[in-house]
Amino acid sequence: MFKLNEQFIATNKEAVDTAMRFAQLALESTERLMKLQMDTVRSTLEENAKTIKAATAVKDVNELTVIRGKVAEALVERATSYSREVYEVASQAQTQMAKLAEETLTSYNEKVMSSIDSVLKSAPAGAGAAVNAFKSSMAVASEAVETFTKAAKQVTDITEANIKAAANTAAQNVQAATKKAA
Repeated sequence: MFKLNEQFIATNKEAVDTAMRFAQLALESTERLMKLQMDTVRSTLEENAKTIKAATAVKDVNELTVIRGKVAEALVERATSYSREVYEVASQAQTQMAKLAEETLTSYNEKVMSSIDSVLKSAPAGAGAAVNAFKSSMAVASEAVETFTKAAKQVTDITEANIKAAANTAAQNVQAATKKAA
């Protein structure tokens, strides 16, 4: 009975520690996003001030067209950069949380298997088949989680490649449109 209480306390402590690690990861990611947003707002305000100053100094329509093209190009570049950085933060957070979840699940499975082994040693005759069936189902569940983790990583990699390609295409289109307008 005493050993069971110790196991229960240890399990609860590990659960709290894991929850705290998840919360810390979420907080760090949120901080990074907030900093990114503040930096983006700050740089946007600075760029807007420069653009307004340049627009007030315009002497003919051609200069205004050039400024408009530069503003459009800068806007797309800024939006593309911002999107990439947000995606990077989200991707890193997802990767870290998936790793933590996988570590937690692996640890849990090891403990369950260890408990099953200790139960098996003191189990009555004939219980071995049920314990082995349970062990087998745990192994299948572990394999399913591993397969899901690999699939999630593949989806993340494909999404990242698609975002990069779309951002590059958008930037090229804006540059082409800017050159055409000038």
